[in-house]
Amino acid sequence: MILKKYLLKNYKSYSFSANSLLESVIALSIMATIIAISVNIITVLFNSENSILYYKTIQKIEELQWETVENKSFKTEKINFRSIEIKKTIEKYNDNNELKIIEYTFELNNKKHQSIFFISTNSD
Repeated sequence: MILKKYLLKNYKSYSFSANSLLESVIALSIMATIIAISVNIITVLFNSENSILYYKTIQKIEELQWETVENKSFKTEKINFRSIEIKKTIEKYNDNNELKIIEYTFELNNKKHQSIFFISTNSD
């Protein structure tokens, strides 16, 4: 019992009062990690391939592709979608009248993007 009181008394006398330096270093390292992760996420979001407008344009191209196949409107044209001009070109594949290549191209942030589809015009 005496030993226990002695140990508790000595334990209380060794409490650290000047630990603010250690806490500051730990807090700064946590903040630096959070800032590094945030900067990485922001740079990915502002990349032209990952912007919302890019994904909406890709979705519009898929809709145009389904409309082209469904309506069988195989003609070259330019489509204006928001502030982007989508160019649709259609060509025969190796001089085969039943196979066509449909190519959609658009430019976003001075970078050219391209989607290519192969379709069969045969109704079977």
